[in-house]
Amino acid sequence: KEIILPQEIEGNYSGWHIYIIKTAKIVDRDKLVKFLKDNGVAVNFHYPAIYSHPYYQVLGYGKIKLQNMEEYHNSCITLPCFSDLSQKNIKYIGKMIKKFF
Repeated sequence: KEIILPQEIEGNYSGWHIYIIKTAKIVDRDKLVKFLKDNGVAVNFHYPAIYSHPYYQVLGYGKIKLQNMEEYHNSCITLPCFSDLSQKNIKYIGKMIKKFF
């Protein structure tokens, strides 16, 4: 399994305002991002570690590193997810991810 999809826990429901996938291997993430962008898919990153923001580094938070946060940041990407996203574009995004792997 090359990517890990978001899961809903029974009894909890997501608003799905963003759709984040996780690559099984950290090294694949940057290559996948480049491939998708080169093929017209606008991907993004969400929820970087607070301690990586310059404002918090000034306050001394840049001195810590949280292993799970670093893993998340280095392996997750946000796929397009908005109300006007067509089925055609959804299929294209999936096709490009499959083509990459």
